[in-house]
Amino acid sequence: MKKYKINKILPVTMAFFIFCLELQTVNLYAQPQREWTSFYPETNTFSSGAAAMAIDDSGNVYTTGHSEGYNGTIPWNSYTTVKYNTSGVMQWVTNFTGETGGGKFPHDIAVDNEGNVYVTGYAHRTASDFDFCTIKYNSSGVQQWVRYYDGPVNGIDRADKIAIDNNGNIYISGNSTVEGTLGRVITTIKYSNTGDVLWIKSFGSSIRPSYVNGMKADENCNIYITGENKGLATTLKYDSSGNLLWSDQVGFSAASRSLALDKENNVYITGYKNNYNPSLNDCLIIKYTPTGVPLWIKLYNPDSTNNGSDYMGNSIVSDTSGNCYVCGSCRSDQYSGLRQFIVKYDANGNKIWEVKNDSLNNQHNSYIDIDKYNQIYIASNFHIGHPVISKMKLIKYNNSGIFLWEQSYIDSLAETSCIKVDKDCNIYQTGHRKQKMLTMKYSQYLGVKPGEKYLKYNFILLQNYPNPFNSSTIIRFYIPTLINDNKYVRLEIYDISGRLVKSFYNKIFMKGFNEVIWNASNYSSGIYFYRVNINGFEETKKMILIK
Repeated sequence: MKKYKINKILPVTMAFFIFCLELQTVNLYAQPQREWTSFYPETNTFSSGAAAMAIDDSGNVYTTGHSEGYNGTIPWNSYTTVKYNTSGVMQWVTNFTGETGGGKFPHDIAVDNEGNVYVTGYAHRTASDFDFCTIKYNSSGVQQWVRYYDGPVNGIDRADKIAIDNNGNIYISGNSTVEGTLGRVITTIKYSNTGDVLWIKSFGSSIRPSYVNGMKADENCNIYITGENKGLATTLKYDSSGNLLWSDQVGFSAASRSLALDKENNVYITGYKNNYNPSLNDCLIIKYTPTGVPLWIKLYNPDSTNNGSDYMGNSIVSDTSGNCYVCGSCRSDQYSGLRQFIVKYDANGNKIWEVKNDSLNNQHNSYIDIDKYNQIYIASNFHIGHPVISKMKLIKYNNSGIFLWEQSYIDSLAETSCIKVDKDCNIYQTGHRKQKMLTMKYSQYLGVKPGEKYLKYNFILLQNYPNPFNSSTIIRFYIPTLINDNKYVRLEIYDISGRLVKSFYNKIFMKGFNEVIWNASNYSSGIYFYRVNINGFEETKKMILIK
């Protein structure tokens, strides 16, 4: 009798042990892995902070920012640019101190196809006030040239953004003084890769400041610019010869903060427009055709009837289907703190979903990027406690707005300034921590290994996410373009006894990546299997429901 009990209990114990082991293994891949964290400087001899970041096709990371310190009693400051390899090992660092001890403030960075690095911003010079300052380094970090731009009245000139076209030409855009000390215009310069000035163009004039907050080049070497001029949200398009093809200015007391292009070269911008009463600002979102015709304009503020509500778009991206995603900061009324919001619109301007992250109180500066699977990543900062502790947040959503995971870097005085996602879906976040440049790389398990293929049609079934899960999970699979008839695609879910618990016979699946959300709130905890059958080919994967 005693022997019978041992034999009976042993399989149950082993099954539970295997279940726990598999639970830990699967959970290991459910969250991203921070591959490395790098600081510059490594000592506390001077201070530095990152303003912008770029990634090349080999996965090298470039950050640029402002540094300052003392040589004895003499102060100095510089453009600081650092290159890391894919493992986070510093390859080189440059500190450009310029002509004088005045301020140097880099704002943006770009890398061309040959690994040359371009940094732009503004620097103080002896004969004038701040000027545009653009530097080219080769792939080894050796300075190739420096170019300044001093506007017509020796006033303040500040470069904000940089872009590189398919021919390797460099575009710089920012604001310049043209009338006394108050007249402000958006100035754009095109350089050859040898530093020759090809053209200089200015737009607008105002006693109010001008800013450039977004710039992109398309495959035809046209350049798109967005920002603020005359207190209006301003968007411009130049051709490769510097001809202004179109311009648009919207609102009064409005600004554009970010720009995106889709595969058809439609233009998306986001920012804010003052609403005055009762709310303060509405999030402004506009889609233009490539010829500058507004297709739709949205003023997003779901709390617009509340006194003091405030919604401001900070960053925008578009996906392969022409949907756009906007993130920014909001407050529901005059008494609440800033929070993060994300909203998705389709190509026709229909709102698809919205998320307001109420857990992130006192949130500042959200940045967005998108991967090749149209998954969304948000980097932001928020402050908690007294004394203040700053958190650098990184959050992932799928393209249906479902929260997938969250990562935090908690420290006093830590701030995010940029996020990038590379072609392999690695995520990079940069900013500063305690007066040091801080750069981090995250990798993630996407359920399919590089080079892993199924059948001659390259059908792919991915691991569900999250896994283990509570109540709902996402099942993704790829239908190759060689499949001519999708009516034979079946997705089924079975419990551990082999009983069919859910089927998706009536759902129409499209060629390419498909995504299905299984709501398991009415099912008990345990191991389940999902199976996809495409034209007679089947594959099954396991998932774990925990409540």
